Amino acid sequence: MEISIQKKTVLIIGAGIAGLRAAKELQKNDIQYLIIEKEDKPGGRIKTVEKEGFLLDMGFQVLLNSYDEIGSAFEITTLHTKPFDSGAIVTSNAIKKYLFNPLKHPEKMISTIFSHPGNWSDLFKTIAVSWKAGNTNADFFKEKQTSTTAEFLLYQKFSKDFIDGFFKPFFGGVFLDSELSPSSNYFLWLLDKFRIGSACLPAKGMGEIGTLMAKDLANILYGEKVAKIEVNTAFLETGKQIEAEWIINATGKQDLIFNTESSNQREFRGATTLYLKAEKQPELSKSIVLIGDSESPVLHFSFPSEVQKLYAPEGYCLCSVSIKWKGITEDHENLATSILIELSKHYPSINWQEFSYLAHFDIPYALPKWQSGNKQTFLVDKNRITIGDHVAYPSINGALRSGREAAEYVIKKIKE
Repeated sequence: MEISIQKKTVLIIGAGIAGLRAAKELQKNDIQYLIIEKEDKPGGRIKTVEKEGFLLDMGFQVLLNSYDEIGSAFEITTLHTKPFDSGAIVTSNAIKKYLFNPLKHPEKMISTIFSHPGNWSDLFKTIAVSWKAGNTNADFFKEKQTSTTAEFLLYQKFSKDFIDGFFKPFFGGVFLDSELSPSSNYFLWLLDKFRIGSACLPAKGMGEIGTLMAKDLANILYGEKVAKIEVNTAFLETGKQIEAEWIINATGKQDLIFNTESSNQREFRGATTLYLKAEKQPELSKSIVLIGDSESPVLHFSFPSEVQKLYAPEGYCLCSVSIKWKGITEDHENLATSILIELSKHYPSINWQEFSYLAHFDIPYALPKWQSGNKQTFLVDKNRITIGDHVAYPSINGALRSGREAAEYVIKKIKE
């Protein structure tokens, strides 16, 4: 379908989930818009690629089905999601510990009680803190940071073994920050989302979220990149020019469009995800496996194909390994060899010799660093608006909320 690129009321730069969410609100309110996307598909940082019949998400990503914004952003049942087990196996030097939600996995209650990282009091403190998290305000990100997550856990008197064995590898992977420096408010909000919901994978990969959100949007121009913005005009690299009353920057820091103080030039955290393949093996876990050794380069690993069968071809399994960010990895053979040795040391019950390198992704701009005390989910500079989870707070929910609230602001201004 050919799209007219005459003057638009709203021009959205970037078809990530924040931009798509904004467009959905505009379309619902009969506001003329156009999305410009440099790639050939939607989704932004949430991507899935196919290699040798395997589905590979660009970095370890999950969809928390308890996110507040999901219901109004897309129909989650269409994605045919399936959950990881609610909890985790913690392993270090071949010693396994278990920590699972007893309300969701009563069959794992005994192993959690008698073989968990830390001590008995850690279990009771985890329950108490989880219930406390249920009172977290949805606007937690607007509150000034009073303590980091690490400081909060120490104040709650969790043992060092429990912090190192569970909180650091689990939430260190969520935050992409093994020092747990994000705000305790953010931690409690996320903890509650994990408590009441499940970490899920769509049947066709995380990239299907963007595909679903873009499905009913009429005006998306793919394969075009904005070179610069002047006043109300976007200049594309192909020489095209598009005028708009409002311009929404829905790109990440790596594609910053507005060169102003309100561009919110926040730092990002990087991530490395290694994918390994093997012929199908019996009794692979549906839970995330945390490496409870702070010296290990591995944060955690999992088997997405155990959760969603389409992630691997028939007769094969896929292993996703989250590695602490060290920068761009040039030598994938040495990376795979060293990580397989590491996995064999900590989790020898799996025949790692059968696994081989499939792919890896180094993502410098995987997740924005946490910055507390925001008063809004989008930034306004005259007719220019910046949206995304780097403006609100790091998460799919933050991106969706940012896009929705920015669109609501523009709609109100247009209709005034």
